[in-house]
Amino acid sequence: MRHKLLRVFRKLILPEAELVVVGSKLYAKKTTRNGEVIDYGLQSQKLITNRGMITLLKTLGGFREDDNDFSVSYFPWSVAIGHSSGAGTNTERFTDTNLQSPIQTVPVTAATYDYFFDTTSQVYRLRSIATLSYSSPATVSEHAVWSSYNSNGNWHFFDRSVLATPISVLAGDTITFTYILEISRA
Repeated sequence: MRHKLLRVFRKLILPEAELVVVGSKLYAKKTTRNGEVIDYGLQSQKLITNRGMITLLKTLGGFREDDNDFSVSYFPWSVAIGHSSGAGTNTERFTDTNLQSPIQTVPVTAATYDYFFDTTSQVYRLRSIATLSYSSPATVSEHAVWSSYNSNGNWHFFDRSVLATPISVLAGDTITFTYILEISRA
């Protein structure tokens, strides 16, 4: 399935490319209820789930709901605009469809959402930043980004990351997550 997705992506988006590299990075910064800021830096640089790849391909490739090439409906997505966290520790898999142990029941919409194409490096970057609040003590060990359809409250799972360093929070603490999606020609 993944190889088919990459072939379609190459054909539709970057036909002259020998190989397309798609990756994500996740950064975290905690602010305690007392105002102390702790920068945890790069927390994950792993994979994008199958659902995320399908959403990305359908968005960029213009697929519609009735196309039978993929099993997930097409919509004009706001890709990776929602954030949530959890306490799960299972390794990320291409087949993930949710957090293992969610803390937030509804994704938080990113306060900063932008994207650009760097013509020098030939890299497309999407950046999504959201601050998640915690009302009780927890150990945050996983993070998810979600895509939204027309901001109507329908969230669709995009990607899951297990944090390199679990982050302990108390009531009143926040974590600002920065998710960066990169697409480049290899």
